[in-house]
Amino acid sequence: MTHSLKKYAFFPGCSIPSGFPEYEKLVLNVLKDFDIEVEYLEDMTCCPAPMSFDILDDLAYFTIGARNIALAEEKGLDILSPCPGCTMTLERTNSKLKSDSETLQQVNDALSEVGRHFEGSIEVKSLMRVLYEDIGVGRIKSRVKKPMDGLKVAIHYGCHAFDELERIDDPTNPTILEALCKALGAEIVEYPSATECCLVFANPVDRDYVLDTTSRKFNDVVESGADCIVVICASCFSQLDKTQEILTWIDLLDEDSMVPVFLYPELLAFTMDYNWDDIGFDIHQVDPSNLLLNEELVQE
Repeated sequence: MTHSLKKYAFFPGCSIPSGFPEYEKLVLNVLKDFDIEVEYLEDMTCCPAPMSFDILDDLAYFTIGARNIALAEEKGLDILSPCPGCTMTLERTNSKLKSDSETLQQVNDALSEVGRHFEGSIEVKSLMRVLYEDIGVGRIKSRVKKPMDGLKVAIHYGCHAFDELERIDDPTNPTILEALCKALGAEIVEYPSATECCLVFANPVDRDYVLDTTSRKFNDVVESGADCIVVICASCFSQLDKTQEILTWIDLLDEDSMVPVFLYPELLAFTMDYNWDDIGFDIHQVDPSNLLLNEELVQE
């Protein structure tokens, strides 16, 4: 009988279930294969989104976040989220209410009207952190069946990940996603704009700025010699994957310079010899097949 390594309350957020259901399914399968058990929270809501809702009404922001946390507390489970934005909101809320008694009282007064109470009894972790801390690089490496010893990877953390990195890594020189990629056999390449935002939320505000900035990022990646970009955020994935083709239309990126973008669990599943269709590569705008089926990169 297989025993779970740990059980978490699973908090996928809004954008992953609605926009990336294939990725949600993949994450659940990968966690199961590493003996991580998860339970969905009934009645969970939007986290709510950071850098938007909190600017409008910070008390409402913390109250909604606290209600979601209270649902997990009632189960006695720490929260695991594959969405860095959700992780950011829920961990900010958790930290704020554990350290600010005045805000805690205001939040619990509001929660009492819906029969909830924030206790401050659990942790909030990202998928990246669970992969690194609970499962571990060594265990991941032991499960790799198709090592990618020739793959050169450019890392993009995304801005929402840096709140957590301040607590568990060096945000000015993070190493966690690098270590996870190295476990698959990949080589990490450095490039100047690695820590810059993907600008997905700036699309409606200033599209020209977004395209100009992301074009510089992709040209940095090309000059670094990277074969692909690896991210941990579905929003970053969508932005970096889809924007490349647009950049080729307006002559800000050569078509030959387009590189595949991968969510880390996709590459992990590929090296573990998951079925191609089960990984969900068909949602990619930049086709990854030429790269991943290159026998010089992938060792059977």
